[in-house]
Amino acid sequence: MGVPEEEVQVTTFYPGGYRFAYASYDAVSRSLLLCTDTAVYRLPTAGLGAGPAHVQQPVLLAGSEEEEGSRDGRGAEARFNDIWAMAVDGTGTAWVLDRAGTPMAEATRLARVDPDGTVTSVPVYLPGMYFSLAVLRDGCLALVPEGRGQLLRLPLGLTPCCTPPSPGSDCGSSCGP
Repeated sequence: MGVPEEEVQVTTFYPGGYRFAYASYDAVSRSLLLCTDTAVYRLPTAGLGAGPAHVQQPVLLAGSEEEEGSRDGRGAEARFNDIWAMAVDGTGTAWVLDRAGTPMAEATRLARVDPDGTVTSVPVYLPGMYFSLAVLRDGCLALVPEGRGQLLRLPLGLTPCCTPPSPGSDCGSSCGP
């Protein structure tokens, strides 16, 4: 797979309205999970790109646009301070990096967002800022801290998005339902 020989056409499948900063595909619900600074939304992908009649609106999964904070809870009861990154595992659970401290004493909160919108903080201390994460095939979460040239690995026993490929197949054929 390489660069297409023909020009790639860019289309808008959501006209806007929210200030989304991060997106990750959830193969379980077949939707995009989208983050603003303080909330996580689900945008179903069925019919996307099929014209204005099929435009779907994002649905709040967890957090609030009106109030920031650091609180576990379900749906609109949960709070985020400043979401820095998100990844989705093979169960449809989102893993969110959120600013946990004050601007003068930065730390990062790792929060689990279940498919029903329940937010649970993971009991791990992450000093500083982390701006990227990924679910690895071995069930670990990889984290990239800001400016330290490191890659951290958290053994959380997650379900990866792809099952290990069988001989002669590629990972893409075993992802999603």
